[in-house]
Amino acid sequence: MYPLATAMRLAAEAGFDAVELVMCPEVWLRGTVPVRGLAERYGLAIPTIHQTLFSFSPSGRGAARVIDATRAAVELGVPTVVFHAPGAKRWDAPAAQRWLRALDAAQELAAGTGTRLALENPGAYDHHETLGVVSRIADLVACARRYDLDLTFDTCHAGTAGTDLLEAYAAMRERLVNVHLSDLRPLRLPWHPPLVDIVWAHHQLPGYGRLDLAPFVARLGADGYRGSVTAEISFMALAFWSPREAVRRLGKLVAFVREGAAVAAPRSEM
Repeated sequence: MYPLATAMRLAAEAGFDAVELVMCPEVWLRGTVPVRGLAERYGLAIPTIHQTLFSFSPSGRGAARVIDATRAAVELGVPTVVFHAPGAKRWDAPAAQRWLRALDAAQELAAGTGTRLALENPGAYDHHETLGVVSRIADLVACARRYDLDLTFDTCHAGTAGTDLLEAYAAMRERLVNVHLSDLRPLRLPWHPPLVDIVWAHHQLPGYGRLDLAPFVARLGADGYRGSVTAEISFMALAFWSPREAVRRLGKLVAFVREGAAVAAPRSEM
């Protein structure tokens, strides 16, 4: 929604202490080191990098996006790379095999550098969708143990999949290093394409949806969680507000997390 420089300035004004950097086209055009300089200008750290979300990854095929993100993280000294599971329904499917090869290459790149990969729980983007090989939280945790991965917990994704937030958190806690915090707005249409969900319903500001996030944030504080808390908010959640109003609303989100749990301010996602 905003150019990186504007987004980082607004994040700093809202009280964020860091950003999760998505490997978007502007990052590729600027270069990772200049982007770090931009973050430093606004007093923001970059503790997490998120793999490219769409098909503009320089590596071409989707599975290789995690390699690009890991290379950038190693270059910048970022400790966590957030990435997604394959969409395949079986581990022997070609897509899953490509994903495993890319994972192996990424972990080889990161070996000995202090950078680790954090697998994110998937969401359900269609009412009739059967999710892939890590559709259940138990499958996700088993995958993380098998391949020595950290975990990222996305509250909106959990909501779309009908997963209890506290139960999922308890299962993932031992490997959890990053939380994607956002709400899920209910849609009243009997049928709508997945894109409508993604744009209008998913990743809303906390308090603007149906997820009960306060007990989850309180649990993070009670457990002494010290990982990242990322405000992963859809561009449409702020699209109709002025920059000043966006800063005000994001500032309320920062206060919600800081007051609800004894953790550092959440990260905004660029």
